[in-house]
Amino acid sequence: MRNQAANRRTEQANYRRFLHKWPRVDVELAHAFGDIEANSLFLDFMTQLRTASGGDPYTLGSVRGSMGGQDVLVVGAVLDAQRQMLDPELAAGFDNRCNVEVLPLVGLALPYADKSVENCRVLPSISSFSKRYRDAIHAEIDRVTKTVAGPTWGMC
Repeated sequence: MRNQAANRRTEQANYRRFLHKWPRVDVELAHAFGDIEANSLFLDFMTQLRTASGGDPYTLGSVRGSMGGQDVLVVGAVLDAQRQMLDPELAAGFDNRCNVEVLPLVGLALPYADKSVENCRVLPSISSFSKRYRDAIHAEIDRVTKTVAGPTWGMC
């Protein structure tokens, strides 16, 4: 007899490893909603992502690094086609830009262990998403971070 809870834990760990190696929106959606549901959500999500990021060639990403000596995750950063942060003030806020990890992931699923990030900042771009996606992002942020700081979309 199969243990569904154990299978789900194994699946989640595998998705995180996969997501770290191949940080892509389709993998993020599958991790957050499951393969079948992710397929039906893909076009809707991509439309909302284009709106939130300002359209092609931009996307949103999650950025992790040290700010003021603290491990910080920033969710909702606008990235260019080369995965560089568009906001120079945000980029300058990190202590050492050489040690910053920039992933083209919105925050629906992140490759980090539970409570492994000290602090998270959610940028206003996330508020462009529908409640379904915002709720999934909020749940994932709660999973990976110890505390959440503003600006937020009012849910944290």
